[in-house]
Amino acid sequence: AVILHEYMGSQLDVQLAKHAENCIAVDDVIASSARSVNPSVKTGFAPGMEQIKVGPTTDVTLVSMGMAHKINLTGYKKLSQVIQDDCRRFQLRLAAAVHEGYDVAEAFESIPKEVGRSWEGELFFLGFISDKLMSQELNLSQAAVLFGQYGARQSSSSILGAMVHGTPVITALDSNSSSWMKHGETLFDVNKLTKFPTTQELEYVSKNALAQVQGMTFRNFGQAIGFSNR
Repeated sequence: AVILHEYMGSQLDVQLAKHAENCIAVDDVIASSARSVNPSVKTGFAPGMEQIKVGPTTDVTLVSMGMAHKINLTGYKKLSQVIQDDCRRFQLRLAAAVHEGYDVAEAFESIPKEVGRSWEGELFFLGFISDKLMSQELNLSQAAVLFGQYGARQSSSSILGAMVHGTPVITALDSNSSSWMKHGETLFDVNKLTKFPTTQELEYVSKNALAQVQGMTFRNFGQAIGFSNR
């Protein structure tokens, strides 16, 4: 059988179409051209996107983001263990970015596979999305799951960005994390969780974190380093 995605009338095209026992063109235009050498050419194609049946409604939506080469799989595995006995349905929506010099195609393939090995719940890979779409994801999620190469840092734009949105953060602390980053107060340390936080706990942490970071604006940062608007 021969499947024609195009037919330019080249010698090879003619030979393939003419001698194929079963020749199928993907659309009518290609079929019409190929029928000049083989009147039995048929048309046919299949949609490239599989239809995914909508499953049960997700109870808890989590969003995760970070640099592809800095994603820490240990945190996802620990969080997966925390929620394994929870009767609610969890969905993790994962976005990633890639530094210049890294293979984008490889990242698209490897990231969801690697995280999927550590995460037992439902996983959606969002790919590389704009800041606007990321903002929408944060607003629609119950928590942001952010595990970097090291423990949480004040210099993490992902962590501060989630907090500014009022989205509680689940991350991992270490000895170099900022003093204001406290488990159960401004964020959740996955290594100290024994169960997924309650709605009240999520709201409490979200409120405290927002109060902590709302003054961390570009304007205030500029003034701190000696720049001012003129």
